[in-house]
Amino acid sequence: MSSSHEAPSPSSSQDEVNSNSLGGEQNQQAGLLSLLRSREKTRASALKQEAQKGTRRTSGAWLWFKDHSTNPSKAVCTVCNGEIACGIGKSRSTSSLKKHLEAKHPTHYQQAYSNDPDAVAVSSDDDNYGSTTPKKMRLTQPTLIESLESKKKWKIDDLRAQSLHYTIGEMIAVDVLPYSFVEKIGFRRLLAAMKPQYPVPGRTYMTDTIIPKIYERTRKKIWSQVQDATWISFTSDIWTSEQNNFGFISFTGHWIDDIFKHRHAVLQCKHFSGEHSGQKISEVILDMLKSWDIPTNKVHTLVRDNGANIVKGLNDANLSNIGCFAHTIQLAFHDSVKAVSVKNLIAKSRKIVAKFTQSQKNSTLLLKKQKDMGLTPKKLIQDVATRWNSTFYMLERLQDLKAIIASLSTEIDFDNLTTNEWTLLPGVIAILKPLEEITKLVSFNSSIVSEVIPNVEALLRYFKKTEGLDAGLKTLKKEFLKNVEKRFEKLPDVDEYAFATCLDPRYKQMFFSDNTRDLVKARLQNFILQEEMGIPDPASPLEPQQAGLFTSEPELPPCQLEGPLTLADQLHVSFWNCYDEAIKQSMEISEVSEENIEAAAVKRTSIVAEINSYWKADPIPIKSKTLTLTDTGLNDPLKWWKTNKDKFPTLQKYAKKFLSAPATSVYSERMFSEAGQIYDNLRTQLTPNHAETLLFLKHNLPIINYQY
Repeated sequence: MSSSHEAPSPSSSQDEVNSNSLGGEQNQQAGLLSLLRSREKTRASALKQEAQKGTRRTSGAWLWFKDHSTNPSKAVCTVCNGEIACGIGKSRSTSSLKKHLEAKHPTHYQQAYSNDPDAVAVSSDDDNYGSTTPKKMRLTQPTLIESLESKKKWKIDDLRAQSLHYTIGEMIAVDVLPYSFVEKIGFRRLLAAMKPQYPVPGRTYMTDTIIPKIYERTRKKIWSQVQDATWISFTSDIWTSEQNNFGFISFTGHWIDDIFKHRHAVLQCKHFSGEHSGQKISEVILDMLKSWDIPTNKVHTLVRDNGANIVKGLNDANLSNIGCFAHTIQLAFHDSVKAVSVKNLIAKSRKIVAKFTQSQKNSTLLLKKQKDMGLTPKKLIQDVATRWNSTFYMLERLQDLKAIIASLSTEIDFDNLTTNEWTLLPGVIAILKPLEEITKLVSFNSSIVSEVIPNVEALLRYFKKTEGLDAGLKTLKKEFLKNVEKRFEKLPDVDEYAFATCLDPRYKQMFFSDNTRDLVKARLQNFILQEEMGIPDPASPLEPQQAGLFTSEPELPPCQLEGPLTLADQLHVSFWNCYDEAIKQSMEISEVSEENIEAAAVKRTSIVAEINSYWKADPIPIKSKTLTLTDTGLNDPLKWWKTNKDKFPTLQKYAKKFLSAPATSVYSERMFSEAGQIYDNLRTQLTPNHAETLLFLKHNLPIINYQY
């Protein structure tokens, strides 16, 4: 690993002076220790004689008392110089000394009698390292040698020091701290106060020794898990740092282990210089697979954006790949809001928001107005062109602050929305709400590709419901319907989507149209028979037919606008009812088609029987309080497969394969957000190799619970 790191710290020369000063102090301490050791021999001899005479003092009180110089019946408190009677000879007792400490010096009393009246527990860093139980030490005041030894610096490679080195390295990676953090005065003072024996390493030692060791050990652990996986899915994306224009390509792995737990990790964030051509992407992806010892026949699929270069690169590498669902929704959104009324509404909203976000004076005035009206202050949200849902949040916040914006239009010069535009705004927000909810759901790490077809089916049903809406909102819904159909019309023909949906016990075949459902089921059966036995099912078509998406639904019920619900609430309820409509219609049709599938099965092998048994099993609810929930709030299909894997021994293998792929490439995008934190203004000179190492550790250390 390269030794080029951040720009040199201006405190380096001062650290050298401090180091020289520390070395001088250590030499003085060594000389003093040598002198004291010779004196200690004499004292040890005296202590031995005391022990032989039975006069060895063992009470904790003598930590803070000494004999009176002239009166043998008294002892002198070394804390306050008080003279306390304690008797002579056999009648001598330390009870009075103990009471004095307890009454006058409670802190010193605790040190003398911390565990019991006869002994005091003293923690020794040298003798007691790694133990939570302090040792019982002899009850005498520490010698000067012992005091100096306890303050003696550990060596840099001392096991006790190494443990702290690794903890600091973890902190640097996970908390995104610069390497120079270990040389900051405040940090060093803190550690000197907490653990004076600890030799705080410099950034070079952390950069060249500790961080690489943590990386190698963590990578080895992730590598072992990857090797155990039967199939692995991936996400990949390309990002360029704004700080130094370094390009990176991400590579994240996703798989299901033997106990049906979804695993994921950042495998690489490789420096990607030069032109981002399809050929170069192909070479880099294959190189990253090779570096992790992953053969291409172990790759299930790779989720990517819809860029022509990455599509070409993955096709050239002969790797299965599918588009990011969230990115495709983004494209459908931009195609759909080109209607003049909605386009103008969004454009004017952006200008209003910019008027406040780009002016400190206007922003302060907006917050003050809200406080004056007794409201919780909120800021306007500026949308980002590459995140369609940020436009939704912008419009939603603008609607929330409608009254405030109107009141400020007389004080600040801006082009406010017209009455018709303010009237149109709530309906636009209501129509976009389901898209926002779906985008949020599929952006969770637990979201899988099997959710794409059901989500698209629900959206299509929702956009077909236009009764009761005004002309502008009808037009918007029709535009979304047209563009979602265009962007997703081939989904049932893609095995990675169709088979994953079928093998998800929440959905099975229920979200396919009646002229597609049996085709998909037959294709899945044919695929499994070929994989398991090397022969196709004679009753199954070898090639899929282009049936298209969801083309034969019955007439859909209109949006009901009566009742106390607002338009937004009614549209929201209408959308989520679309899932139930699809399931109900599918169950009615499947009662007829199930019989045909059984009759068409020529080979009555155990595999075919197992597949038919799976189709007959009741699907699990999409949402339920009685089953394990993922972080999306939906039932976890892997929990069902873990329980039923012995019942479906063949299908469970393919469930691990097809349910391993995420629905989006958001995982890679989040990693690039973390990369942006690493390449901040304090670390613009960080080399790409070091950046990749830190990013790998930041993401993966919590995943393995820091056990490396």
